[in-house]
Amino acid sequence: AMVPEVSRRVAVQRTALVAEASVKILPDDDPRVKRAQAILDRLVPGGFHAFVIDSSEINEANSGTREVRINAGELDSGASDAAVAGGLGHEIAHYAHHDTETRLAMQCLSVATTNWMSPKFRKEAPSAALASRAKVVKEALSTAEDDLSREREYAADLDGARLAASVG
Repeated sequence: AMVPEVSRRVAVQRTALVAEASVKILPDDDPRVKRAQAILDRLVPGGFHAFVIDSSEINEANSGTREVRINAGELDSGASDAAVAGGLGHEIAHYAHHDTETRLAMQCLSVATTNWMSPKFRKEAPSAALASRAKVVKEALSTAEDDLSREREYAADLDGARLAASVG
């Protein structure tokens, strides 16, 4: 069972998810939700909440909170509990590595660089030299973000597999 504060935050997130994405979240008494939650509880006892989205696609997601979204398609596909645990473990690893916060920080740096050069935020147009330097910084940030994203995916794959393997 979740502590009341976690339950409240989960309810708020669920409401926001439904409102913003027009998705259908399956009720907690749906057998697929119970299965996903049982797998999550084996991975991290009482630590995460499963949201199952009514979608035929095979996918999971984590947005930096202690909730993991999984599409019903994966649970309906005949995937074993071990396979589902691998995907959920991957998402738990993203949470543990603070990957959402890292990605957002990189995006903020990119936006800040763009805004720094924007006439909306400057009294005059930037010099050609300054514009050239800003372009180099923005390209470097983009490359670093791509490299970091790939690295974080590999790390989540490895740690998610380790987590799934640790519970059998």
